[in-house]
Amino acid sequence: MLLEIETYGHDIYLYEKKHSQKYEFADHYHDIHQIVYALEGTGTVAIEGQQHTISPGRAAIMTPGTVHSIRSESKLTLLVVALADQTFLASELAGRVFQRSRVVSLSAHLDNEIRRLLRTMLFEQARQPEFYTVALSCHLTEICLIFHRTLQTEEPPVDLNYVRAESIRDYIDTYFYDISNLTSDIASKLGISSRHADNIFKEYYHVTPRKYLAEVRIEHSRKQLSETDKDIVTICFEAGYENLSTFYRLFKNATGLSPNKYRQTYNEQFHAEQQMSP
Repeated sequence: MLLEIETYGHDIYLYEKKHSQKYEFADHYHDIHQIVYALEGTGTVAIEGQQHTISPGRAAIMTPGTVHSIRSESKLTLLVVALADQTFLASELAGRVFQRSRVVSLSAHLDNEIRRLLRTMLFEQARQPEFYTVALSCHLTEICLIFHRTLQTEEPPVDLNYVRAESIRDYIDTYFYDISNLTSDIASKLGISSRHADNIFKEYYHVTPRKYLAEVRIEHSRKQLSETDKDIVTICFEAGYENLSTFYRLFKNATGLSPNKYRQTYNEQFHAEQQMSP
């Protein structure tokens, strides 16, 4: 069941949440902003269905309405900063940090600094000295600054489809001469269907893998015809074609010339340029 957890009636409020081993807090959301920091233990937080590890040195940033769940792998103690201070949230820094829900991974040094600031905030909240709400806001600003700078230096997320498209291209570039069944080769190497592979590859290179393979083979053949005196049947064999008639047909479809005519035309142009040069 999806639960909506209400605000605690404070602009900035810190509280502790404990989860026993293998406990799961099902999908829920809040009407306020939150920072969920792991004091001890390990677990996972699912943000809109995507799993993230939550452990000391990692903090989850939650925006209002974000559906999330928490599962503890061991005894898990979390410190939650509930934030409903609209003045604070209107600042440029808070706007960037709470732009979307995500998990921040901190270095050991910055993790120690975050712990110090949270400990100080707990002290202020418990004793409530004069201007303690101002102190909470100041310390939270320091925390947000650390988060922002950490997020700025993090590597962008890996685009899995781009990696797959690159893998297909590299495979074709390297083994174009030895590919007999591109569809099954891609499926076995990447674990995806040929249709999915076609869609991914076309998204980045605007051709299907099969079309790209044909282009690579033709380009290799053109280079061999123009730069070597190899027999055409040898060039056909090296490019990965099964028979000479297929090679002739595909080469002419791609270039408008037969392999023999292409070599002859290239040689004539080359000699003409040589005679014109001083």
